[in-house]
Amino acid sequence: MSTGISAIWWIAWLAFGIVCILDVQKHSDAAFEAAGTPKQTALIISIVGTVCCFAGSLYYWFGIKPKVEAAEAGGGYPPAA
Repeated sequence: MSTGISAIWWIAWLAFGIVCILDVQKHSDAAFEAAGTPKQTALIISIVGTVCCFAGSLYYWFGIKPKVEAAEAGGGYPPAA
């Protein structure tokens, strides 16, 4: 029984990581720069989060993504210095 549950968690972790990676790709470089995180850095965090630790994907989803979406909408965060 525990093997089945472990497989479900592993598949969910992988799926969430892939969603994060795809989400990084749909936003522009300018939006990431305005949010204060280069797009390449966000992509690396998402990939490492998918491969190694779930925390990287969570950090992208809850820490970086809201800033990028606010920057694309035209407000909420000042340009990065």
